[in-house]
Amino acid sequence: MKHLIPFASGMACAIAITTPAWAADVNFENASECAVSGFNGKVEGAGGYYEDQTTNSNGRGHGAASLSLPLGCMWALQIDGAYGAIGPADGGGVGAHLFTRDPSSYLFGVFGSYSNVDDIINNDIFRIGGEAEFYFGQFSLEGLAGYEDADFSGNDWFASATAAFYATDDVRLYAGYRHFLSTDTGVVGVEWQPHFSGLPVTLFTEGQVGSDDFVSVLGGVRFYFGAGDKSLKRRHREDDPANLIMNLLSNVCGGRFPASGGGAAEGKILDGLAASDVDSCGNALDGGVVVVPE
Repeated sequence: MKHLIPFASGMACAIAITTPAWAADVNFENASECAVSGFNGKVEGAGGYYEDQTTNSNGRGHGAASLSLPLGCMWALQIDGAYGAIGPADGGGVGAHLFTRDPSSYLFGVFGSYSNVDDIINNDIFRIGGEAEFYFGQFSLEGLAGYEDADFSGNDWFASATAAFYATDDVRLYAGYRHFLSTDTGVVGVEWQPHFSGLPVTLFTEGQVGSDDFVSVLGGVRFYFGAGDKSLKRRHREDDPANLIMNLLSNVCGGRFPASGGGAAEGKILDGLAASDVDSCGNALDGGVVVVPE
């Protein structure tokens, strides 16, 4: 997992230092009508609260960065990276979006990522899928869904469905549903661009509550680069799609393999108990903890 730290920090530096110069060199005749308006990126830092059925009240935090670049006018590529803490676990990943977009009406694309959560057991997570967005004045509908393969939860699907409303062009309110790592959550959030001295900075907060007693609350700051001075709504529709690497991770079961439902412990005797005597996280039904033997 440590190899993600230099990746994330290097990406953040590259975005901050180089994208303003790159953006100056991109000169589409109608750049605001292209998939992205030019080379651009964002860097964010966030922290907050986390708990689930096996992780008591704990903290979480992360850093994340994205870089978007045009592939001609109609297509664009975005690279994502993120790393942080989810309760007692380290987690993060890398991802990529390839998409086409009309900023006045839609986005269609494909998405792939590799993530990792490292606690008691290392959990590698691979995802591939599609994404779409539709724009209606002050409203946006956004979806990301596909196939997920994780050491912990096995083969599954993942999804993020969001409805957003721009109370002003610089205030975004949103709510939605997510499914990841066999966890279902509802999500609400807000992002605000206050135009501090003309700086491209926003403040954001997000809360998720779901199955497996999952609770996550994040707040942070996001810096945008390379896209010039524009409203938050235009940034979201003309520049980079959302970086959800950390938002689609959890530490449910503290990294333990599930004792039922297709996990590594299925059908085994765990400290003298059959798999049928423990819950999906390997916890004995009488409240004791069952450890999966090596």
